Amino acid sequence: EVKIRRYLENVGLQREVAPACDIDHASPDGITGPLVTRLADMKPMGINVCYTGGTKAMAVHAVRAVAAAFSDRPLAFSYIDAQRDALQVTFGGKHDKAGHTLSVGLRPRDLAEADRDQLSLGLASVLDLHSWRFESYWEAPIFPRAAEKLLSLYATGNGNHRDRWTKWAWSRDQADDTRPVEMPEADCLSDFVAAWRADIEELPGNERRRIDPSRFSFRDLADVMPDPPEADRWSGHPDRLDFIHHWLKGAWLESAVMDILCQLRAEEDNGINYALMGARAKGTIVSQHRGPEFDCLAMTGYRLTLVSCTTNDADPARERNESKYREAKLKLFEAIARGRQLGGDETRIALLCPARPKIGKHLEDELNEDFGAGRLACVFHAGHMTKLKQELRDWLTGG
Repeated sequence: EVKIRRYLENVGLQREVAPACDIDHASPDGITGPLVTRLADMKPMGINVCYTGGTKAMAVHAVRAVAAAFSDRPLAFSYIDAQRDALQVTFGGKHDKAGHTLSVGLRPRDLAEADRDQLSLGLASVLDLHSWRFESYWEAPIFPRAAEKLLSLYATGNGNHRDRWTKWAWSRDQADDTRPVEMPEADCLSDFVAAWRADIEELPGNERRRIDPSRFSFRDLADVMPDPPEADRWSGHPDRLDFIHHWLKGAWLESAVMDILCQLRAEEDNGINYALMGARAKGTIVSQHRGPEFDCLAMTGYRLTLVSCTTNDADPARERNESKYREAKLKLFEAIARGRQLGGDETRIALLCPARPKIGKHLEDELNEDFGAGRLACVFHAGHMTKLKQELRDWLTGG
């Protein structure tokens, strides 16, 4: 609301702001009464009503109150259209005459540089609306080359390859972290090993000189890992070493998605303003209250995008009790509940998992049956992983 007001002031559409007032949002009279009282002493030449946010009742009865108080004045109504990523301002002389609409795009490419900071809505601001703040997050992917190779490995649909990787990754917990890492020898993982070493080569100069990419321990790797920004704890883990084990077991998939989001953000045409991964929230009112965790978040204009990631292939045939399928379904349903809680009904929600296309389609059908999310929610399965960047681009720009 504040951002819209400032922008309207800059373009000459608003010069005086009605004082704030408390209302009973569940009662029509409780909405119109206080507004009529506050508006009684105002004598504007025209008035703009912003009805972004709030409830439908608040929007309807606020318009009633304004129309009653200023029936002889020109009115304008503004709101944020999340589907178009635009601020819509509709002008009309009287209630019985059609007006015209000014559409102001909110994507970076649509705005003058001076307006971008003024109109942008960051992810931290979205959390603040719910009395949460970020406890930790990442603004860049971790080991992006290695993550990309693992994504390709999972995209093949070869369960044996995935099982070899999983067995090796989880066995690292029992390994001596101070000894050189015994890299996996399977042919299917050779590209991953080369990519991981290339990621190490790309470390900043000071850190790069402290580690040998051909012979390193997890402790060496932990010592050169950068700290996540503004973290109370090390990205929710006791230390860097614990995070590396976490990355091996599945957080690499978040890195693969984050790398793609960063690439799309750099292209600008996709309208991504912000992107984060591995985000953990914490309550700002009750300090001990733990908020939700998010794998990958992005903002396009004023629309939130949430991507939930799991290396679980959701295949009930591999688990007689179907626990893997239920686990993936729970993760998907939690994502849509949290996403809509944070960003409203226009939030985009996706689950990325290496499921077979048939299973991914079944998960998506269940989602639409229960939530009616349509194009706003989808499941990216193994069939999408070979061209995940294009799939994400099409989804983000598809309305």
